[in-house]
Amino acid sequence: MRDLPGELRNAVESWQLTIPDDGQESHTVRYLPLEVGKKYKVYAKQDGSWKQLSTETIGSYLAFDLPGNTAELAVVPGSSVPAWVIVTAAAAVVLAGGTVLIRRRKKAPVKQAEE
Repeated sequence: MRDLPGELRNAVESWQLTIPDDGQESHTVRYLPLEVGKKYKVYAKQDGSWKQLSTETIGSYLAFDLPGNTAELAVVPGSSVPAWVIVTAAAAVVLAGGTVLIRRRKKAPVKQAEE
């Protein structure tokens, strides 16, 4: 695979795509994932940086619009759990941990000073 940054190092595929010039400004590309049913993200290198493309499922294919006639593409396994679920679960864990600490402090016996 090519030199890919961050999350893209986990790419299952990367390639350079060239579509013959047909006068169109963008093209709809259909990609058949290696494993149908798994989630994937498609990235394109645009203006020197990688950007995630919006995809839609058409049958077994992922479809995305590609601006221009050439692009460097990468396909990365996607999370089957939405990000908001992960963030909410992490916040719940932190909140529960804080609640336990506060309750322990309140229940701790108070030491009285000897006179």
